[in-house]
Amino acid sequence: AYTNRALAYARLGDREKQIADLREVLRLNPANPDNHVYRDALGQALQALNRPREAVEAFDEAIRTAPAGDARLGRYYFDRSYSWWAMGERGRARADAAEAQRRGVAADPGYRRALEGAQRSARGAPGPSWRPGRPSAGRPLVRPRCASRLLWCGNCFAPW
Repeated sequence: AYTNRALAYARLGDREKQIADLREVLRLNPANPDNHVYRDALGQALQALNRPREAVEAFDEAIRTAPAGDARLGRYYFDRSYSWWAMGERGRARADAAEAQRRGVAADPGYRRALEGAQRSARGAPGPSWRPGRPSAGRPLVRPRCASRLLWCGNCFAPW
């Protein structure tokens, strides 16, 4: 029930209530093997509220608890990359974006240029200023199956 309500709150744009319900889902069933999906959704909601430090923690847990080889791992790295960027951690943002790309998720061209510019800035050349919009800007190269039809797919950000 909390999962469905969290999705409804997400669609309504009520991120605080979405976060509360996702945390309740995780509290009620901490051993659920699909919790990595809920942790990613939690991180996305936190990022939408400009709480990147908390979002990084949620994405860390999503990455840590996802099964090895799960196709959604690339999406989790990409989502965490945006949070690192929002915190000014450009090197970590680049590393996570590179890992996401290695796993089949491509960044939007503007973000890619900003990451490349940030790398040039680190070597003394000016880099572009860029702020992430909606964390769903990355587009998967492969659309893996979702763990639940009740949640948003972490790879396409569209309800199933």
